[in-house]
Amino acid sequence: YELLDPIPRIRDDYVADKKKRVDFCQKSIDLLLEMIPEMAYLHTIKADGAEECLVSMSQDFPIGIETFYTLMTRDEPYSWDDAGAPAYEHYQQVLQILEYSKERSGDKSKRRWILKSPPHIGALSFMSKVFPDARIVWTHRDLTEVMASFATLMRCYYSLCASHVIHQDELGRLCLNYAQRIMKLGDDFFSSKDPNHTKHARSHVRYDDLIDDPIGTVKRLYKQFGYDFTDEYKSALENFLEEDKRERENLKKEQKKGGATKKKMFDYSLEEYDLNEEKIEECLGWYIKKYLSRHPDVTDGK
Repeated sequence: YELLDPIPRIRDDYVADKKKRVDFCQKSIDLLLEMIPEMAYLHTIKADGAEECLVSMSQDFPIGIETFYTLMTRDEPYSWDDAGAPAYEHYQQVLQILEYSKERSGDKSKRRWILKSPPHIGALSFMSKVFPDARIVWTHRDLTEVMASFATLMRCYYSLCASHVIHQDELGRLCLNYAQRIMKLGDDFFSSKDPNHTKHARSHVRYDDLIDDPIGTVKRLYKQFGYDFTDEYKSALENFLEEDKRERENLKKEQKKGGATKKKMFDYSLEEYDLNEEKIEECLGWYIKKYLSRHPDVTDGK
């Protein structure tokens, strides 16, 4: 709710203000899920939960639900040059407002911001200028899973915005082209010798490692970045993982109650979008070799 509506409505009553803004955000979520029911099964959306940076940054970047399709359908690759710097500058201001509001509410604790959104990987050079002390972690996942999931998410976006029949084979091609461009931009940044890029502590995490051993993976990152991994923080991670597990189990139960129709919302495949492992290898084989193999460029933290 804070990314959607960052300015307090009730200045001197934190509890009442939070309720008002959460309720406002929930109405937006309810409307979205009414128009695109599948979203509930593709991306967890909670008014008072953590959310990706794109909720705020979509004011400047065409990366919101209602605009992302413009990146996919352009004849020429979208250039971040015009919007990149202002988007991160405005986002920094939003975070400063949230930090100030937190302090005014009486919360004086010092915490690190964890900023997460896949489009960041294509705009790291702009992010670097606005957040010069950022530590950057690139998470790598099996592309056969990523592309099917990504194309299905884009189909949901299209269903809201497109005024024509959605051809899923064409959508698959567009998604693969976009992934190829965005991965290349990320690789250029991580491979760069530019001091403005190398000033950042940078690391890589395999998604499978994060799922199989989330606490161990985070602990290795903390060690690499010189952070203290306290017992208190470990306990917070354990509590989060337990709560997340319960929520996912409840969602699966709800899915089963819905029968075949809701089950379909979870099921997607490359073939639906005229994609296969050979096409992914042709476009992104270099990425797979460099970042998804047991390659020394990928930090194991051992």
